[in-house]
Amino acid sequence: MAGVSAAAAGVQCQGCHMPSYEGQAVAGGPTRTLHRHAWIGAGVPLLEGFVTAEEEASLRAEVKRLLAGSARVEITAAATSVRAGEIVDLLVTVENKISAHNFPTGSTFNRQAWIEVVVRDSADRIVFATGTLDADGEPRGSSREGPGVAELLRLGSILVDERGEPVLFPWRATEHVSNALGPLGEREFRLRVPTTRAARGPLSAEARVLFRAFSPPRCAPSASTSTSPSSRSTRSRAIAPASSSVRHDDGRDCGWPWRLS
Repeated sequence: MAGVSAAAAGVQCQGCHMPSYEGQAVAGGPTRTLHRHAWIGAGVPLLEGFVTAEEEASLRAEVKRLLAGSARVEITAAATSVRAGEIVDLLVTVENKISAHNFPTGSTFNRQAWIEVVVRDSADRIVFATGTLDADGEPRGSSREGPGVAELLRLGSILVDERGEPVLFPWRATEHVSNALGPLGEREFRLRVPTTRAARGPLSAEARVLFRAFSPPRCAPSASTSTSPSSRSTRSRAIAPASSSVRHDDGRDCGWPWRLS
C-alpha cells in the first residue's frame, strides 16, 4: 500500500527479507508456501567458500531485487530559465520508498549511500559533477573548483569520538550521527551548478542513488591474502536513476528549460 507504513499495512519483515516459494518442508510432506531463510539484505557473504557460486548468484539476484525499489530520485531546476554563464540551482529530491525502516539501514556507519549528479554539455563534456568516484574508488564532491563546488550528497551515518572525529569501531565512539531517511521520508538537496564551462547545448543532467555495503579501504585485503582488488566487495549499485535535459543556445540571453525524462 503506497504511502502507508508497513506496520499499518500489516506487512512483516519476512515479506521482504524471506522470499516465499512453493515446496515441501520435509521429504514427502505436502506442498505449501515456504520461506527462504537466507534473510536477504543489502550484501552477500564475503568469506570465500562460504556459499557456492550458484548460491552467491541467487543471493545477488535477490539483493538486486530488494534494492531496486528502495529509493527514488528526482531532479528539478529552481528557475525555469537562466542567462548563459550564470549559476543554475538544481534541486535533487531523494525519497525512501521503504515503508518499514530507514534508508539506508543496518550498520549505516559502514555502508555507503550517496547521490551522483553529472551535468554534461552537447559534446559530452562534464560541466559539473558530484558523487563520482575518485582514483581510490571513494565518492567525492564536485569535480570542478570555484563557484558551485558541491558537498557530497550522502545518506547514512558516522560514528564519532569525544573530539568529534570519525571512528570505525563502535567501542571507540561516543556518538552516532545519522541523516538516513526515515520510512517513506524524503529530503531535498540543492546544488549550485556553474554553467561557464558549457559549450553549445543541449545540456543534460543525470542523477543516481548509489549504494554499497562497504567502502574500498574497509574491504582491502590484508598482507597475508591476495592483493588483487575485490570487485565483489567494493562495487556500487545504482538503485534509482533519473535524468533531465536543458536547451542551451550559447547566447548571452538564452533560457534553459529543464525537462524530466
